[in-house]
Amino acid sequence: MFQRIKIGVRLWGGFGLVLLMMIWLTGIGVNGFNKVNDAVTKITKDYYPKVGQVQEFMNQIDLVVRHTYNALLLKDPEKARTAVDAMVEARRAIEEKLDGLDRTIHSERGREILRTIHDNQKVFLSAHERVMEMIRGGRWDEGTQWLFREVIPSYTAYDKNVDAIIAYQDNLVDQAGIQADEVQQRGVTLMLSLAGISL
Repeated sequence: MFQRIKIGVRLWGGFGLVLLMMIWLTGIGVNGFNKVNDAVTKITKDYYPKVGQVQEFMNQIDLVVRHTYNALLLKDPEKARTAVDAMVEARRAIEEKLDGLDRTIHSERGREILRTIHDNQKVFLSAHERVMEMIRGGRWDEGTQWLFREVIPSYTAYDKNVDAIIAYQDNLVDQAGIQADEVQQRGVTLMLSLAGISL
């Protein structure tokens, strides 16, 4: 039956079939590139910047603890005032950074960790407020005892959960990278297969 079809019709049919295959190949390529682009955009515009935000947040917490240590260690009223001013500024930055994370992290797991961080922050800042009062009053020994009894344990719990959200965001970066690689591999395999059929 196929042999009874005119050569011109056969040629046009063959070219039409190859053209359809090429259109299909183009669609697969564009779709694959879009998926890879989406994954890369998530990494560069969403997941990775949040890691940086959390790192900045953690840096401010570390600054508060460092200035507290310095003030209690030096036992100098003038330097203590400078340290307290730096602590107040860092505490303000902590609040701002956490508000920023609240606005950008929307996943269920991320929100769960953030709620824990909020709870940790209340305990830490409350304990730290007391030690700042002691530093302002020049009660160095009492402040040192309070630091190790209340502030450091609350800081440790705080730090642990900040590390948890960093690990969570890092994992999202890794997963997006794996997804982009899988999409690229599948796209290449399918495109090569269709190109072979077209030939």
